[in-house]
Amino acid sequence: MLKFLKASVEIVISVTSVTRNTLYIFIYLFPRRKKKIIWVAQCTLL
Repeated sequence: MLKFLKASVEIVISVTSVTRNTLYIFIYLFPRRKKKIIWVAQCTLL
């Protein structure tokens, strides 16, 4: 059970970091759509 929880936490952390990096790339590439991307990101993270 503990091993399963640890694996789940690691997966969540890796997914979160990948998502964050993707968002940074999008924000960097599409400055005109920054507000919309930030809004979508906030909705996703909440």
